[in-house]
Amino acid sequence: MKIIGIFLSATLVMGCATTFYGAAEFPGGASGCFEHCKSKRMKMSAFVYSGEYSTSCICAPRSSDGAEASDAGSTAAESVAVMTAMRARQQQANSANAQNH
Repeated sequence: MKIIGIFLSATLVMGCATTFYGAAEFPGGASGCFEHCKSKRMKMSAFVYSGEYSTSCICAPRSSDGAEASDAGSTAAESVAVMTAMRARQQQANSANAQNH
């Protein structure tokens, strides 16, 4: 019975871990982001630094009449920045907890 309790506890703890795939930093930095967006026929909306080791590239659609895109793109970029920062803090907390155990 004790083994089942340990197994369930371990499963619950491992189920809460956040996993990230891919490089932590966008290749080429801000200029790489600009070129990436350009290659997708989009415009660079933002380049976000998330903590000391993570960056994100945010592209937005170009408007057909040459005017800037609506504020929806800015809101989306801000949301992504907040979520990325939250994930980075969670990952740091998970790393700190793993080192303490």
